[in-house]
Amino acid sequence: MSSNRLSIAEQNFFRFVKACVELIKLPLIDILTDQIDPGDLFNQIDSCDDLLTGEYKLLPFQRTLCYLPPPDVPDYKLFDVTLLYKLIINLCSSLNPPTKGWFKKPTRKDKSIGADIERLRLLKNSYSHDDSAEFPDIEFQKVWKDLKYVIKRFQKGTWRTYDYEGELEKIERLKFGYEDWDQCKLFLKATLNLWEQLNHKDEPEILIKGENNVLFGDKARFDVEIKKTDNNSNWAVTWQKTTGDVSKILRTSDEKYKESTNRRLFIWSVCKEDEAEYHAVIYTGEKSSIFSNSIHLHGLGDMPFFSVWDIKTDKKELTINYEYGVTQSSPQVFEVKWAKNGKPLNWENNRYLGGSLNDKYLTITSPTSDGKGTYSCTVTNAVGSVSKDFTFGNN
Repeated sequence: MSSNRLSIAEQNFFRFVKACVELIKLPLIDILTDQIDPGDLFNQIDSCDDLLTGEYKLLPFQRTLCYLPPPDVPDYKLFDVTLLYKLIINLCSSLNPPTKGWFKKPTRKDKSIGADIERLRLLKNSYSHDDSAEFPDIEFQKVWKDLKYVIKRFQKGTWRTYDYEGELEKIERLKFGYEDWDQCKLFLKATLNLWEQLNHKDEPEILIKGENNVLFGDKARFDVEIKKTDNNSNWAVTWQKTTGDVSKILRTSDEKYKESTNRRLFIWSVCKEDEAEYHAVIYTGEKSSIFSNSIHLHGLGDMPFFSVWDIKTDKKELTINYEYGVTQSSPQVFEVKWAKNGKPLNWENNRYLGGSLNDKYLTITSPTSDGKGTYSCTVTNAVGSVSKDFTFGNN
């Protein structure tokens, strides 16, 4: 398609934009068409107070598209995801909402149509406030994989008129170049203008920023930015961590998150248990809280490994010479522990020499019969631990 190729992250961003513009609204068009004939949409809206004057009131530009008195008939293909979603949740009463309700992230176990509609809305919103025209490949592959699963389920719909999977494959195969920038800029400008119209003047937008790839053992940091309000100092922000279907509010007073505030989150000495999705939430007192984008924290690095393990014995002592190491860009070893038959060595009887973090040997002096057993060395870094054993005197 294009000669001057963009970077992988820029290519990912363009694919994501194209999917948001052209693909994810197709299942919503089919669902709305199946539920409400376009010729009857005016009457349906006319009898829905929420769309006329209530919480989900149609904005002026939305009315010009969908609220057309007969004999005019609206064209669903002109509706964007936001308008389709608004009409579906208010007018399609036979369609069950997700188990957690609309405007909330569905559980992984919820594979209903309602849950997948919610996933499409969240997908569209996930990068709506990002200032960058890049989509890091690790994060993109995860989002794209989730989108494929959702599209595959929609593909089974009896009301389907589009080939959703085929359209997604076409987007995935496209190669974008610098000549595509102008088209994408026009879309982004239109999207920002749309968000300006959709958001209430006094309702904030919340965005978190930070590195999603952090070396194990290092400190992660996420910062909150609140927009669209002149009174943001009064908004209470809470940090949340999501692993699978489980979300929990973080206690920033915990040692793990020390020095954190409601505008900045520190995660000290990142480890495997910290790999999760993080987002910030503003509690407004209304029906639904305002959620930020999510950042999926990935730890970088590997566990240590033993490079040398050599046993030397004589009548007076037994010495285990060992060396361990870590791969490049992995955290250093911070602990070495020795055990005998699963129990920590007793260093007080002076039978053992070496074995500390700065040593590369363990010597067992006077290796008599009571010294027989299995000796284990465990080395640990921020990623995890590895162990190596030696059994003495079982012949």
